[in-house]
Amino acid sequence: MLAAVTETAQLAAPYFKEAVPLRIEGERAILGFPAEFADYIKRVDNARARQAIVRALGHAVGRAIGVKYEALENGHSAPAQEAAAGEPPARPKAVITPSLRKALENDPVVLQTMEAFGATVMDIRE
Repeated sequence: MLAAVTETAQLAAPYFKEAVPLRIEGERAILGFPAEFADYIKRVDNARARQAIVRALGHAVGRAIGVKYEALENGHSAPAQEAAAGEPPARPKAVITPSLRKALENDPVVLQTMEAFGATVMDIRE
């Protein structure tokens, strides 16, 4: 994917090397940047870089998909209290049963994303 981004947004491509694919939320892929690289979000959050990464992600998952960036703290998404004011409170966590876990792990979008990023499922959360 970096090669595809480099073709359109050469200056932004090196910053994406530090990005970590986190999850797919609806029609958006969420990419995280570790705390020490959180300032990279400003460098890739522009029209040219966004267009390049959206095109690469869409090609990887086989459908149109947007992108959202998150700063990570200790390898995890930032705490919920940092969410913008006016957002609804977080919903209670879902109970992930073994059958639901298996269904989620075998979801075609999850499988395509894992293949595209060379990833494995480490945890499943709502």
